[in-house]
Amino acid sequence: MRADADDIEKYELNGYPDLLITEHFFTVPLDYTKPDGQEITIFARVVKKSEKSVKPEKKKNTKKEDNVEGEEGEDRAYLCYLNGGPGFNNTTPQAEYVSKFIDKGYTIVLLDQRGTGLSECICAENIPGDTPEEQADYVSHFRADNIVRDAEVVRERIVGKEGKWSLAGQSFGGFCITTYLSFSPEYITEAFMFGGIPPIGENTPDQVYINLYKRLADRNTVYYTKYPKDIERVREIAKYLNENEVKLSNGGILTTDRFRDLGISFGMHGGIDSIHKLVFRTHNDITRFGKILSPTLSLIQSNQSFDDHVLYCILHEAIYCQDGNASNWSADRILLQQSDNRLRSYDTYLTTSTPSLPGTLGALFFTGEMIYPSMLTSYASLSPLRQIAELLAAKKWEGRLYDLDQLAQNKVPVYAATYLEDMYVDFELTRVFVKRTKGVREWISNGVMHNGISAKCGEVIGKLWELRKGIYD
Repeated sequence: MRADADDIEKYELNGYPDLLITEHFFTVPLDYTKPDGQEITIFARVVKKSEKSVKPEKKKNTKKEDNVEGEEGEDRAYLCYLNGGPGFNNTTPQAEYVSKFIDKGYTIVLLDQRGTGLSECICAENIPGDTPEEQADYVSHFRADNIVRDAEVVRERIVGKEGKWSLAGQSFGGFCITTYLSFSPEYITEAFMFGGIPPIGENTPDQVYINLYKRLADRNTVYYTKYPKDIERVREIAKYLNENEVKLSNGGILTTDRFRDLGISFGMHGGIDSIHKLVFRTHNDITRFGKILSPTLSLIQSNQSFDDHVLYCILHEAIYCQDGNASNWSADRILLQQSDNRLRSYDTYLTTSTPSLPGTLGALFFTGEMIYPSMLTSYASLSPLRQIAELLAAKKWEGRLYDLDQLAQNKVPVYAATYLEDMYVDFELTRVFVKRTKGVREWISNGVMHNGISAKCGEVIGKLWELRKGIYD
């Protein structure tokens, strides 16, 4: 196995003279059980304080509990940040939370997870293989277990073979951290998790989606309570889309199913208001001009991530599968199997008036972070991947993503920000990890949504830093 880092560039970022950026490429195996087989390239960007910006007297007077120390005499510790997904590349050095961690004394490693960004990006035109079966097998190596193995290669090359680093992870990044804690914990100093506790007691996505449909029903109710006139607006938009073929600029089709995918934003700070603006504008176009105008269609398209991040669709349900289980289009199946009225309402789009959903009679419910087979026809970049997606949905994923016995004897301090109102990571399902994993210190908030690390960065990192310093009420 080779783990090269020969292609390196160093530069200072315009507008950020205190930061020094170093960029690395590494060659790693596609399949770690075949170290001499096919190779892929992994990319990581290292961000740290420029030496000229660190004043000796400031470093000398810094209190130990307010800063971090590097290993073996180094004055700065390394922290690898794992972003959400699956299928999204890492953030930029300008992100506020990167600065917050740098200010705490860390050198930040922004690793593009395999298949994203500059790490062997997977898209419709870039999946090796002569048949759908070969291509599906290739994509099957891009889950959390191999992301962790890649991270270990990067750690050895950047920090040193025996060097330790800290981890921070948002959403799916936290899932990867849990896999890391399960199988390679010996070189982790500490871990920070932001809305990223996985449902470690589940072997399929089914319960995840059952809970998600119910939480999203509540978010739909909040939306229509705030914007009651949107009940009729959305119904009229759906009627128009059902009667007309609306093509998007990249070749996709805006169907009613695809329009309701916009509900993925309901779980973010500002998401409900942003969807109202799109609904208002779309309805205005139809009412005034008899069609949806191209600027509006561009806005809708830009609010949907599946075309540019295809792993977010074709490998999403697989992040919950282990022990020989397949997803088999879990989100789609749940609608057909459940008798709960709130779940059935997504299938027909029409809700009935129930005590738990006041004021939503006749409303069409949005979906959010559910994966459906219909996406493989309405999204232009997903259409060529239909056979691959079907094979991955039917695949029985062997092995485990988490080792519950190892987590029970975990020695790595874990500081977790958990959000009661998190639409994507169900609070009740996070309790298994908290109860089974040793060394978890948790801050729970009912005022922070899933993107708290971006929307309320100072508060979230501040609270976890208090946990790290041992501050309790």
